[in-house]
Amino acid sequence: MNTTRTLLPVLAAAGLLLSTGCASFESRTEEKAYVFNSLPVETKQRLEEGEIHIGDTPDMVYIDLGEPSDKRSTVTADGQTSTWIYASYSREYEGENFVGYRRVVTRDSLIGGYRVAYVPVSESIYSENVDERFRVTFRDGSVTAIETNA
Repeated sequence: MNTTRTLLPVLAAAGLLLSTGCASFESRTEEKAYVFNSLPVETKQRLEEGEIHIGDTPDMVYIDLGEPSDKRSTVTADGQTSTWIYASYSREYEGENFVGYRRVVTRDSLIGGYRVAYVPVSESIYSENVDERFRVTFRDGSVTAIETNA
């Protein structure tokens, strides 16, 4: 078996995944070009590297990280805050669960009739996992807190 021929589709898929991540950042910079073009060069580089800082605007965070998984608003006596939550989602295989039997009918050419068999049927069980990576809190149009899970 030729390993080069086998690895070629895998490498092509990996390249596609890597280019999709870059295109995503590029598409957000094009979408918010009026904000991104007005930023200093150092800030543009920082956002491209995936860093957000206290004082960044919601547009800057969006350009850097994209759309959050969830948004929450809090109103207190001190004012209103908005929290963007970024999470990752995964599925974990838990095993198989027996669900019943399936009837299978086959033609038997030796006896000229049909045979009926009952075959056990199972289904895969997966658990859905949500891992909250971090939260970004805004007040008065800028980042005031960045919470990460250590």
